[in-house]
Amino acid sequence: MSAGDPPTVIGGSRPQDDLQSRLARLEQSLLRWRRSASCIAALALGLTLLAWSSVADGLDARRFRLLDDAGRVRAALDFDARDEPRFALVDAAGKPRLQLRLQGAEAFVDLLDERGRHRLGLAIDTAGLPQVLLLDEEQRPRYQLAMNEKGAPGMMFLAGDSTICAGQGIDTNGEPWRIDRPLRAEPKQGEAGASEKDRGR
Repeated sequence: MSAGDPPTVIGGSRPQDDLQSRLARLEQSLLRWRRSASCIAALALGLTLLAWSSVADGLDARRFRLLDDAGRVRAALDFDARDEPRFALVDAAGKPRLQLRLQGAEAFVDLLDERGRHRLGLAIDTAGLPQVLLLDEEQRPRYQLAMNEKGAPGMMFLAGDSTICAGQGIDTNGEPWRIDRPLRAEPKQGEAGASEKDRGR
């Protein structure tokens, strides 16, 4: 055998052919394993969903929290100290910006500013009547829109000490009414009247 002749392979097969055959068998085994794993995963998922739908009608818990990518609480559903349910949305600075809450027969929606101060409120009171309330930076009511039990609406503008300074609406007979001068409560005996600053004038 000269230096240029190919080597003689004993057994009738070349090492390269044997390696390719092994790789082919390995690929087939991996393919079968992936198919089996997919079937097992699908079966497990189906059994889990079947068990969930047949055993549980929902998810029970005392508290839920929604976290952002930084791990900050951005929404929460829980109970207050009176065991009434409430829901809150929180901004990135950790300040509550929207609250939904119940208090007995009353229902409230509170909107808060970037410092967490209550600025707008929606409510259904104990009589089932709707109200809208606007508050100033000190969280004092300054405007109220409400409806009475007969469905007659009215709105009032208030000073900083809750004095009704103006208002208008319609009565239960459909007749308009109007307040065009402040209605101040008489100070109790021994109490000084509110100052102009306190009245927001």
